[in-house]
Amino acid sequence: MKRMAVMTVVCMLLAVPALAQNTANTSGSIEARVGRLSFNDGKSDHNDNFFAVGFKVRGYLGKGKITRKTSVDVSFDYLPISKEEFNVFGNEVRRNIYGLLFSPGMGFDVFRNSRVNVSVNGGINIYGEVQALALRNTYGQWQNVCTYTYLPEYCKSKWGILANYGAEVNYSPSRNNPIYFGFSYSGFINNSHHFAGTFGVVF
Repeated sequence: MKRMAVMTVVCMLLAVPALAQNTANTSGSIEARVGRLSFNDGKSDHNDNFFAVGFKVRGYLGKGKITRKTSVDVSFDYLPISKEEFNVFGNEVRRNIYGLLFSPGMGFDVFRNSRVNVSVNGGINIYGEVQALALRNTYGQWQNVCTYTYLPEYCKSKWGILANYGAEVNYSPSRNNPIYFGFSYSGFINNSHHFAGTFGVVF
């Protein structure tokens, strides 16, 4: 997952020279984001907090008065929830639990100029909690045994769908600069919240 985040940032930096254009004529944007998910599973009164890293892609619907402000948004986030290592009959075992968030939706720019963009969005969120069990192979590397065998106690996964809503503020360091920094917020109908700092480029 770290490799994917690094590749996303590298691709954005390589694309910057070709993206320098007036932001009023942009077709969309791609951004990396790092933040925190405050999640409520509906079984308790408090939320659990998890580190989250991911990316988001926006594509505007057209060049018209309304379509140039309306976008299709797709985001993906990864959450490392827990990691546990223990020994079973002399063998090292690692259990990982991680979360996946996939969020397609629509966005609308309520304010945009050459340096600042304020948008609101809404859609659905497909979330999953995946549990994996890993053993060391003959080369000493960890190998996920859930990929070729199913152990009900250790290879669990839970999935669900929630409606979400949110807002994002982006700021560019100079006029018509394709690079921007920002902050995004997403709320879910189960009283969960996602906060993230963003770094991206427009195209």
